[in-house]
Amino acid sequence: MIGFFFSTLLLSLRDPRVGMRQIQALNRPPGTEMVALLLMAVASALLMQLSLQVLPFPGGTPFSALFASPFVTVGLQFLTLMISAFLAWLVGGWFGGRGSFADAVLAFAWLQAVMLAVQLVQLLALFTLPVLSGIIGMLAIGIFVVMLSNFVAEIHGFISPLKVFLAAVITFFAAVFVLTLIIAPFIPPEYLPREL
Repeated sequence: MIGFFFSTLLLSLRDPRVGMRQIQALNRPPGTEMVALLLMAVASALLMQLSLQVLPFPGGTPFSALFASPFVTVGLQFLTLMISAFLAWLVGGWFGGRGSFADAVLAFAWLQAVMLAVQLVQLLALFTLPVLSGIIGMLAIGIFVVMLSNFVAEIHGFISPLKVFLAAVITFFAAVFVLTLIIAPFIPPEYLPREL
């Protein structure tokens, strides 16, 4: 199983759509996708907590309060992944995509697994070659964009990953706008910007 994971990981980096196809072809019982997403949320939270031990957030910021507890971090990671998968399924369906919600959950679980591997390499580089860690961090952004676009295109049967990326950007900004309107009343006054 570990060999399959690493071979599919490398395949996904070389050809994301074929890698996603290989993950979809796995013989899995119903509900496995959600379990995989939860495991990725836990793994992400553990890696984030480890990273914060090396590079902690400055005190008194919303981020330091949000990620102070590993349980809160897991909850936020899982919620973020779930919302992302839901939007990928919903918006993709609006444009004629054939992917199911389970497909979208599986795609984001695998996307998170790939990004965790990249982040782990970046964290290891931080201890050995800090300059290399910065380069890996920039590459990670590109890897994320390519993987996201191709994985969503694959599950929905879309031809153009570029169009998927553009739709993802628009969806992201729309979601941020709506979430901002929802959570703005609950932000403590000390975290709001002060007038000059």
